[in-house]
Amino acid sequence: MSKAARLLCTAGILVPVLWACSAGVTDVQDAAVRGDCDTLAAQLAHKEPWIVEDAAAWLGRAGCTQAAGPLLAVLGNGDLDERARAAAGGALARLGKVEAAPLLVEEFFRASLPECRYVLVTALGRLCTQQTIGALESAVSDRDIYVSRSARKGLSRCAMSGGATP
Repeated sequence: MSKAARLLCTAGILVPVLWACSAGVTDVQDAAVRGDCDTLAAQLAHKEPWIVEDAAAWLGRAGCTQAAGPLLAVLGNGDLDERARAAAGGALARLGKVEAAPLLVEEFFRASLPECRYVLVTALGRLCTQQTIGALESAVSDRDIYVSRSARKGLSRCAMSGGATP
């Protein structure tokens, strides 16, 4: 097989794969620009974890409180990608969903990736419940400096807001 034929064969395989990946990404981006909470929430069921992660993050940024149920389902699904679960936790905290606190704490202690622990500890610092404050105190000694620093900031935020909510 000639070099040109190999290149054409490779392009024939890669182009559909790249198109399929970008189609989901552009759906999420378009929905985010429009503030389309329903489309973003529908993307939480996507098979690609990076699509779920982006959709979850945008749901929180857009203030889509009606997506709390699907976000809780993503956060509580241990079979999903760790980054997608962390993004869902961050979105729930942005939405002020205190009922997510037990799942957030559980996910924080289960998380192995530093970037996920960072997102989750930041989320814990937004909710300021007794349970999240305990997790934040534990996170101060995290081996990742960014996680540790975010835990300190979260504890300060909770102290300034009057402490834990039941």
